[in-house]
Amino acid sequence: MAETTNPVYDELEKIQNNLTALHETRALGWVSAPDMRGTSSILYSCLLTMFACIYTALHLDISGGSSIFARPLVMKFVWSLTALLAPELVLFYASSQFFQARKLAKDMKDLHGSQAATAESVNPDKVGNNLCIVLFRTSG
Repeated sequence: MAETTNPVYDELEKIQNNLTALHETRALGWVSAPDMRGTSSILYSCLLTMFACIYTALHLDISGGSSIFARPLVMKFVWSLTALLAPELVLFYASSQFFQARKLAKDMKDLHGSQAATAESVNPDKVGNNLCIVLFRTSG
């Protein structure tokens, strides 16, 4: 059986005991995968690991749509792919949701303060009931 030679293994054998090999040896940019773990297999395993981590870390809202993109698994896959390829888009979307939620909380607090003052002037016993009615009216 004829032994095939691999230039990568040959080069590694030459420099095995050389302590200054890092300064003298030129590394290959791309290594094919058939004989050993190549560049493509390292890239694929890294991307797959990153995708799995992103997919596990995502906690999406429950949507009520009926399109194919509203299905939870499809949405999670799309957001995972987006986070892998363009993480700044996910960061922008999350920060915009945060600022919208903060503005909504401030608006609700202001509404609660004005409605509570009005309700107390009419009937101090029904402050909670009036606020509840106002919240349901404004959300619909």
